[in-house]
Amino acid sequence: MQLVSVGWDGRGDVGDAPRLSDVLAATTVDRPMAMDVLTSLTLGWHLAGALSLCHLQGLVPAEIPSDSVIILGRSVLLGGLSDCAVDGEYGGAGPAPTPADSVKALGELLRAISSSQRPVLPGQAEGMQLWRGDMWKPLRELVLRCVDPDPERRPHASEVTGVLARYVSIAAAMAGQDGKAAGGRGGGAEGPAERLPLVPREPVSDASPESATRPAFSAERLGGWAFLRGSGRAEHSLRLTRLREPLTFSRRITVVGAGPSCGRGTTTFTLGSVLAAVRGEPVLALDGAPARGTLQDRLRRRNPATLRDLTTLPVDSAYDEIRRFTTAVASGLELLTHSATHRAASPAYADEYRRVLTMAGRHYPFVLTDWAAPRVDESADTVLRSADRLVVCCTTSTRTVDEARSLLGRLRDRGFQGLADRAVIVVTRLGGELSERGVRELLRGHGGGIVFVPYDLELAGRQHTGLKLLRTRTVRAFLRLGLLITDDMGPEVSR
Repeated sequence: MQLVSVGWDGRGDVGDAPRLSDVLAATTVDRPMAMDVLTSLTLGWHLAGALSLCHLQGLVPAEIPSDSVIILGRSVLLGGLSDCAVDGEYGGAGPAPTPADSVKALGELLRAISSSQRPVLPGQAEGMQLWRGDMWKPLRELVLRCVDPDPERRPHASEVTGVLARYVSIAAAMAGQDGKAAGGRGGGAEGPAERLPLVPREPVSDASPESATRPAFSAERLGGWAFLRGSGRAEHSLRLTRLREPLTFSRRITVVGAGPSCGRGTTTFTLGSVLAAVRGEPVLALDGAPARGTLQDRLRRRNPATLRDLTTLPVDSAYDEIRRFTTAVASGLELLTHSATHRAASPAYADEYRRVLTMAGRHYPFVLTDWAAPRVDESADTVLRSADRLVVCCTTSTRTVDEARSLLGRLRDRGFQGLADRAVIVVTRLGGELSERGVRELLRGHGGGIVFVPYDLELAGRQHTGLKLLRTRTVRAFLRLGLLITDDMGPEVSR
C-alpha cells in the first residue's frame, strides 16, 4: 500500500496528476467517451484492486467520490482515506461504513467510467455504452450487482478485481498488446509474510469429514517397504520418523523450473502428496506466479475458489474455513489454484499472497508455492522473500543444468544469496545426455543438495492417479527431497 500526501489544492506528492472527476468532465459532443475500452478497464481494475487492498488492511472508506481518485497513467491512487473505518471502528458521524457500502461506490464509479456523457434518449439503455455487447455482458452484470440495493448481493472487491483483470487481458489481446502492459508486475512491498505458529491439530477420527482426504494406504509401505530387509528397512523407517517430526512453524517451499518441461509442476504435486501421506496431515500447494498457474491442470475436478477468494477470510480463520477454498486429492494434499482463464496479475497480488501464506501457515506444516511463470525475475521477489527453501527443477540435459546454475547465480546477484546457496536441485531423467556423475560435475560446489528422480511412466501424464503406482526409486527420491527441505543441516541425504 502506498501513502501519499495530497493537499487541499490537489497537489502534494502527486503534483498535477488529474483526478477521475477531471477526466470524466473532459468530454465533448465529438468525444462523448472519457477514455477507450482498454483504458477504462485498466483504470477500473486498478480502482477495484485499490479498494480490495484497503479491505485486506481493515480499511473501509466512508465514500469514494470521483475527485478522490488520482490518475497516474493507467494506474490510480485512492485518496480520502482519512475518513474511513479501521478494523470496524469509525470516528466519523453516522454509522460505520461497511465493505458492501464501498463496493456500491465502486460500482457507481465503474458505471461512470464506462458510460457516455451524452444525454440518454428515451428508449435507450442507460450507462456502460463502452462495455456494450454480448462479450461484455458478464462485466455489466457484475457492475449492476455492485450497486444492488441489497448489500448481501454485492460482490467482494476482490471478485470485481478478478473479473476486470480477465477483461483487461482480453482487451489488451484485441488491441495487439501484451497483457502485462495494462498492469503491474505483481511485485509489492518489501518483507516476507508474517509467520504465526502452527495451531495444534486434533486427532482425526474415522467419522470426521477430514478423514475422507486421508490416504487409503499405509505410508510405511511407500518406497518398497515390503521388499526391504534389515538395515534397509530400519533406514526407511528412520526417514519416515524424521519427516513426521512436529513443527512449530510451517515450512514455506518455493518450486521453480530452470526452463520449460523440467518437471516443476510434477515435483510440486508429488512432493506435496508424499509429505501429506507420510505425515498424515494436510499439505497445501498453491499457484504463486501472479499471472500464470498450471496446478489446476492436474485436477479432474477443481474447487472454483482462488487465492484471491481466500483473502476475504479473516487471518485467524479456522482450518475448516480455509478447507472450503481448496481442492483435496487422495494423498491428503490440498491445492489452491488460479482459474483456467487467469492471465493478469491482481494489483494487490503481493498483499494477497502474503496474507494467504500467513493464514495457511497456521494450519499446514508445509506450504508449497509453484512458480509457473517462464522467468524467475523481479516479479518473483514477493514469493522468494517469504520462502524458507527453494527447489530448482531441471533435467539431465546439459542445457537445463546450466540454466539451473545460471538461475541460482542471478538470484545471488539480486540479494538472495542464502536461498540460492541452500536451494535443492531436483534432476529428473527426461531423456538428457548426462549421467549422475556428469550432473554432479557441472554442479560441483553447490551445497544445497541434489536429488535425482528416475523416469516414471506414472509421472509422465499431468493427472497421475496417486502414490501407489509410483516406482520405488521415485518415492525414495521424493522422501530424500522431503528430508532436505525439512532438515537445514542434511544435504547429505540426497546422496
